[in-house]
Amino acid sequence: MAIFVLNGFMIINSKYSSLYLGEEKFWKAFFDRDVCFVQTFASGDEIRVQFRGYSENSTAKYKNQNGTETNLTVNMLYSDSITGLKLFEAAFTIHAIGEYKFTLTNGTESVLSFFSVKTQAELINTVLLNYTHRRNEYDTIFVQENGVRKTFNFRIEGGLYPGDKTQAVENETFRDQRFNPFQTASEVYQISILTIGTGKGVPQWVGNKINHIFNLSNILIDGISTARNESSVPDMIQVAGYHPLYVFKLNIEQSDDDIILGSQKTDVFYLTDNSGNMIVTNSGDNITVYH
Repeated sequence: MAIFVLNGFMIINSKYSSLYLGEEKFWKAFFDRDVCFVQTFASGDEIRVQFRGYSENSTAKYKNQNGTETNLTVNMLYSDSITGLKLFEAAFTIHAIGEYKFTLTNGTESVLSFFSVKTQAELINTVLLNYTHRRNEYDTIFVQENGVRKTFNFRIEGGLYPGDKTQAVENETFRDQRFNPFQTASEVYQISILTIGTGKGVPQWVGNKINHIFNLSNILIDGISTARNESSVPDMIQVAGYHPLYVFKLNIEQSDDDIILGSQKTDVFYLTDNSGNMIVTNSGDNITVYH
């Protein structure tokens, strides 16, 4: 868990929240290179934050680069009658492209998170992790009282390189009296590598979050069901000396079914007049109409 305290305002952010609420000093040393890292989301991605704390009057909002503020509903999901610790949630979706600041406050002290909302075309080199769990666990509410599951989204730069895939097998064999081998059962599967931080890298907390996400029972990467391979953990690769951003690699498994998506047929027509004569441009070219 990530605990943030400001003058008595304690926030324990869920490892599964879409937003990181920690300050830069938590992931970058004073002698490190001066680099920044800003989370990104696509227009329409749901952003869900769950956190624990003692304050009952927590409020949340986000502000765009023009200074326009939007207040968010903060719901209390659970209260521990013994410790007084409460679990809250704020969930929202932004469609407008731009830069944003998320603020969580008790009226006196605040915690902040800066993020960007971009178009899908700008985020072509990112992956979207969508995840939930079969039961409420890890100090997080995944299943509502009506049985409907809550899902979380986390978008990060990275992807799966086809050349990183390796083949594996689980099989059983026996040998007869002549020592000839016979296979009695066999299941083949493919191991892929999820690479996070391609490019300039990501902070250490991203690798920690990825490791926690793969504790869960239901994980989708760009809509494809995914699981951790055996006991694999994110392997951290240093990009450069005193550079606080890293590349992480995790062995994962996905279905290796050959799914072929056919391209959509497009009919081409040329513009004509009522008599069927071709209408052309000033340069004499036909005017093409796609249907």
